[in-house]
Parts: sequence; C-alpha cells; structure tokens
Amino acid sequence: MDGVSILACIVRGVSAAALLAVMQLGMSPAEASETEWKMHVVWVATRPEAKEARAWADRVNARTKGKLKIAVHDGGSLGAKDADMLRILPSGSVIQATMLYPGYVARDEPELAFLLPEGVLGAPKDIVKLLPHMSAIYDRIFGRWEIKYLATFLSPEHGLGVFCRSPVASLEALRKVKLRVWNKALIETFGKLGVASSVIPQNDMYMAMQTGVVDCALYSAGSANTLSLHEVAPHWSYLGVNVLPINLIVSQNSWKALPADVQTVLQQEASRMESELVQDFVRGEYSVAEDKKFQAAGGKRLADFPAVDQRAFYAAARAVWDQTSKTLGDKALGNKVLLSNMLQD
Repeated sequence: MDGVSILACIVRGVSAAALLAVMQLGMSPAEASETEWKMHVVWVATRPEAKEARAWADRVNARTKGKLKIAVHDGGSLGAKDADMLRILPSGSVIQATMLYPGYVARDEPELAFLLPEGVLGAPKDIVKLLPHMSAIYDRIFGRWEIKYLATFLSPEHGLGVFCRSPVASLEALRKVKLRVWNKALIETFGKLGVASSVIPQNDMYMAMQTGVVDCALYSAGSANTLSLHEVAPHWSYLGVNVLPINLIVSQNSWKALPADVQTVLQQEASRMESELVQDFVRGEYSVAEDKKFQAAGGKRLADFPAVDQRAFYAAARAVWDQTSKTLGDKALGNKVLLSNMLQD
C-alpha cells in the first residue's frame, strides 16, 4: 500500500488499527471489510419466528462468505417498535432488515395490515393459492415506503385456540368471560358473536391472566408454550384455522448498496425458506407436537368448539374483512376481492 492509498484511507475515516491490519495482510480496506446488517425481530428467541430469522441469516452469512454478516437481534433488543418500522427501516441507518407481522403497522399502512385478517381461511392449504398474489401486493405496498420485500415466512402453527383459566369450549361459554385478542379486527369479529374482548400485548398476557384482568386468551399452543401459559390458563379448545404471515423486508438503501451476487443470495435463501415454511404450515406437524407439549406440561386439551361455532367465527371474520376493506378504499377492497375470489376457485 503506497502513501497515496494510506492518505485516502485516513481521509475516509479508516481507523489506525484497521489500517495496520489491512497493511499487514496486503489487502485494500474494501477487500478487508464486510458489510454488517442488524436484523430486528420482536419475538423472543424461543419463538419459531425468531428461529426462522436466525436460520435465514445463517444461510445468507454462510453463502456470502464474509461479504455480508447479518446479526439477528430478537426480543426487540434493539429498542425498535414494530408499529414504527415503516418509518425506521427505509433509511437503513439503524436497522437494515426485519421480519414484520403486517397487522402491527395498521396506523401507517392499513391496506397492509388488513390484507388477510385472522379467521378467514377455511383450511390450511388455502394459503398455497393466496401467497403468490399476496406477495405481489406486499411488494407494491412496501415499495412505496422504499422497502425491499423479499418473502413471506409463515409461522408453522395453524391452529387458533381459546386458552382459559377454567374450561371454556363454546361461544355460549365465551360470552360470559373476558377475552384477550391482539388486534382491532379480532375485537370486531368477536363483537359480532356477542363476545367482549380487548387487546393485550403478548408480553403482558401472562400477568393479565394471572391477575384476572382477562379470563381467556386467543392464542396457539406453540406460542402458549413459550410463555408457560399452562400455569395460568391450562384449558384450551380449538376454534379455527389461522395463518400468521410474516414479511421478510430490508431497507431499500441497504439493499442497493450490496453487490449483485449478494442480493441474489438474499433473495434465493428467502424464497427457499418461504417454500419450506409453507409446506410445514400445511402439514401441521408443529401444531400437533406443540399441543402434546402443552398437555405434558400440565395443560388440558378440551373438545373443539362445536362445528356451528367454528362456522360462526369464520362467517364473522369474513364479514369484518369485507366491511373493513370497504372503509379503507378501492385498493384494499380490490385486494380483498382478489383473494376471496381465489379462495373460491
């Protein structure tokens, strides 16, 4: 390295220690450095969503061989809020990648948040029809926020259950207790069924159940296991099919700064994992295993909600989907019509 190169490094702000290491190895600073990304994940490390993030990052890191290193920060440890992610991510200055449940950004992008509300699928395999069309919509919406959409990862569990302090396995019984849900659409869905509900964040749910703030919670067995929910809500009953689409997105600025071969690896590994997770979701083996784990820990699986109740929940969710889409405007309504038509094919 000659004197001109050394001066250029100093001007660019390369530290003396880094410069010395580069000189000893006989490489240019560009060759010696790697791009480092921070990936925000709101879920705790034991949740399948966090495991999916780490698996994807590990695959990318291995294939890019030092050109890119993605560090996954789970449990919201970077201090970012998912509700603010559409405002935080585009610049790429703080966070370069994340996995986002679209329902969390209803304030900034309601079209995205209400694309596929909970309870509107009749069977797990329905998502296979919808996902290509959903991906096109996701790509369009995230694009206007200067965010690069890569794929949709599905949480592996497709069973939606009601977990209660005492046995509850029908809508009639559910109308007599206080129910926890996680978004406004679910409040409206259960409202149509005569069930009072309120939004309580998952990290506050255990305490709310323990202290009697709520008597029951809408949740899934796998997620319940990560919170030891069997200790305060040991009784659960299956209500319906649910899909939890998680968008894998990155800063457009950060994406554009990557070499083309690294971009290719990111997209290939995202598409590969999306396909694997869709297959896992449809098979449903995770749901069965987590139910067994919940029961082994001391919980009890009750009889499913009666078929008539399951149909009522599905109908109420569809009605909320229709009503909400109309209030959000032509694009949201067009999304709903497209997806609902696909479900009928």
